[in-house]
Amino acid sequence: MKKLEIDALIGYTVLSHDKDGTIITKEGKKFDVQLWDQNYGCNDSHAFFKEFNLDDIIGEKILGINQGEADGDGAKFILKTKSGTGIIEIIHESNGYYGWDYEVIETNL
Repeated sequence: MKKLEIDALIGYTVLSHDKDGTIITKEGKKFDVQLWDQNYGCNDSHAFFKEFNLDDIIGEKILGINQGEADGDGAKFILKTKSGTGIIEIIHESNGYYGWDYEVIETNL
């Protein structure tokens, strides 16, 4: 198991995905995009996927990722292939005090 950034997906071919952040690749890897926030106790913080749509890039190799700007409100990643794009958009809602982050976990199938 490796903890990585989103650009670790470059070079892999998407076979399937689910809305909870799991990507299965042709190369025999599983990538889980995991979110964390400071939503414990009575803290006001919640990070979630607004969009996790890779339908247009099924069977395509990821050639690049536009990471846009990640900030306290979330992030948007555009996964680019030869013929299409996929979107992973993360929203973070809080009172402005608490933070969030993500990591990509790679495992072999």
